[in-house]
Amino acid sequence: MSRIARIKPTGDRQTYFAMNTTVRELPLFQDEKTRSWIYDEILAFASIYCIELHALSILENRYLMVLTAPCDSLSKNEVKRRFEQAQQRYRHPKRWGDWFMDEWGKRLNDLSGFMRDVSLSVGRYINKRDQVKGRIWGDRFKSTLLDQGVALLMCMTHVAMSPMHDDAERSVVDYPCSFVGRMRHALSTGIAIPALGGLPGSSEDRLTWFRQFAEHLQTGPTDLDDLQTAFPYLEPKLFHEWVTKRQDWIYRSLVLGSESYCSEMIDRHKLQSPGLNRPYSLGNGLFNAHIRAGKSRR
Repeated sequence: MSRIARIKPTGDRQTYFAMNTTVRELPLFQDEKTRSWIYDEILAFASIYCIELHALSILENRYLMVLTAPCDSLSKNEVKRRFEQAQQRYRHPKRWGDWFMDEWGKRLNDLSGFMRDVSLSVGRYINKRDQVKGRIWGDRFKSTLLDQGVALLMCMTHVAMSPMHDDAERSVVDYPCSFVGRMRHALSTGIAIPALGGLPGSSEDRLTWFRQFAEHLQTGPTDLDDLQTAFPYLEPKLFHEWVTKRQDWIYRSLVLGSESYCSEMIDRHKLQSPGLNRPYSLGNGLFNAHIRAGKSRR
């Protein structure tokens, strides 16, 4: 079948899980210096694109993030400022002209533009480091459209726990190239934690809570009392398995969220074939719209 078009609803701020993996999953980012550089580069492009990051981890062969893409109407001066910031990071910078206003006004609100700039910048860095030429990414980036609530919580937790997916002995809170680990090393996380389930305090307070939550999860199923008031369907053992071991529930989904949210996206974007036009229940109060796996069109 033909390649599925990217799902990018217009008119509202949208939250996504996004990731990119190296060609043949080669471990091109094995050294910590490279992973830290990639983390900082993503933060730099996020500030240019007005992207709000909720979770970010850099592993040996991929990066994963949860982010909210903007839908802001920027002034001409603001577009020009961000354009010039971006040009400083390009190999062949251009000078501003009024004809860039429409193009960049749209581009700065586009998830694909952000991911493209990040991937190109990382690719150039790796090729220069290794003194080679060629592509380093296996395919186009993958993205999953997220509802607020349990879908956002589980995807953020999945990104936080991702360092232990490749190495079960690795401490997620000590890993310096993820948003929870950078706190231990007194580095900027660049992360804004939303008020999940009504968690109190500022974004920094919620980030501290999230770090402690991830530390408890690494030792096994943990107490979810703080969250089960807002998310009564969470099952501690199933939740722990999903965020620490299983990955297909997120990587193969086009949309994750409540049943009503997934139904709306299925109808709006005609995601599934006749007879498969209802969301699929995953458990933990989560549904998805999926073509990449399960009861889906192949």
